[in-house]
Amino acid sequence: MAYANEKLKTKVMYLKKELYELIKTDESIFDFIQNSSLDGLWYWDLENPENEWMNAKFWTVLGYNPDDMPHLSAAWQGIIHQDDLKVAKENFTKHCKDPNHPYDQIVRYTHKNGSTVWIRCRGLAIRDEDGKPIRMLGAHQDVTELKKSEHALLKANEKVHESEEKYRAFYDNAPLSYQSLDENGCFIDINPMWLKTLGYQRSEVIGKWFGDFLHPDYVGHFRKNFPDFKIRGYVSHVQFKLRRKDDSFIHVAYEGCIGYTPDGKFKQTYCVFKEITELKQAEEVLKSRENLLNKIFDILPIGLWFADANGRLIRGNPAGVKIWGAEPTVSIEDYGVFKARHHPSGKEIEPDNWALAHTIRKGVTIGDEQLEIDAFDGQKKIILNYTAPVLDEQGNIQGAIVVNQDITARKKAEDALKAKMDELERFHKLMVGREITMVELKKEVNDLLNQLGKHRKYKIVE
Repeated sequence: MAYANEKLKTKVMYLKKELYELIKTDESIFDFIQNSSLDGLWYWDLENPENEWMNAKFWTVLGYNPDDMPHLSAAWQGIIHQDDLKVAKENFTKHCKDPNHPYDQIVRYTHKNGSTVWIRCRGLAIRDEDGKPIRMLGAHQDVTELKKSEHALLKANEKVHESEEKYRAFYDNAPLSYQSLDENGCFIDINPMWLKTLGYQRSEVIGKWFGDFLHPDYVGHFRKNFPDFKIRGYVSHVQFKLRRKDDSFIHVAYEGCIGYTPDGKFKQTYCVFKEITELKQAEEVLKSRENLLNKIFDILPIGLWFADANGRLIRGNPAGVKIWGAEPTVSIEDYGVFKARHHPSGKEIEPDNWALAHTIRKGVTIGDEQLEIDAFDGQKKIILNYTAPVLDEQGNIQGAIVVNQDITARKKAEDALKAKMDELERFHKLMVGREITMVELKKEVNDLLNQLGKHRKYKIVE
């Protein structure tokens, strides 16, 4: 048995190696892992769905020796609660069809000692060039203690209800707007702050559907996501636009969780919101300014490029793309794709000697470099090149800008002008030489006439 397991592990080690290569080359994969509190990591071959690599912590959290567990998808499917497995499969199918649908749910596993381990399981489908899911990367987070805390909170709430006077005092004076919905999304409770914020009477709200108090643009969002909320068990910073009684609207952000009965069934939602209208208005102003800057960026008559803190070119404006004949978003290690020479010396620029490389590494500003470039469309051009760092308040490099100005036409005009000036100079010298020769001849004629006793014929001005 041990030999068979070892042979199988060796067979599917390509998944582990492939994952490591992805982490090296795909920042989104690394970010996904970093943003997840990992109590287990898994990588699934969707083209060969029986093969799934799980790291050691995946099994130790569940009480198993990793060396005893095969790298097969069936290994974990046998110890997950079957109701949760059904939910996980449904979310998997939806996520494969629509990348925007999150593969994210809390499921129950049976620990080797027989206890229940609550796991938040999140995943990301990795797709080929045609968008077809070919792999699945997932992360586990042990939320057992959180669930125990939830249970303890429910117990505490029961005690609060036993002391109605204390509970009501807290409830009525809470600084945040509180609401509770039933499984159909209808109000079963609200606090005075909720009524004060929105201007309604309690009788106008209780029993009504939450969607009736939403801006029309958000009704569909609620219909789609409320079932997911009931499955996931919590929400954080979910934004809606609520209708006040005077028909004005406010932006709000919700935090909430699901309350369960002692046997684990849905009971009601517990949610609070805070108004973020001013924040949204500020975001709109910022977005408007960003749009304006983007328009300016696009219509600038000179080339402008942005690079990140590592020197990767991330964007160029239309004028910049026209100058270079392409938009090469390359890293600092790949600057060799650019071909250019200092003008007029003709000295080639090495990949690590580009002005942008010096700006990123040393934080220096380099201005008015005159370069002859080989554009990606085959044209040779003469440009002025300027680079400057973008610094934060502490002086740390956040990125850099590159400015290019195509001066090919100007240089051609300058060269043509110089050629004409040289030609004029040669003509001038020729004419001056001819005048000197004529003066000498006139002098000789006058001398001969003088020797013959005749009057001089030419008046010469010295």
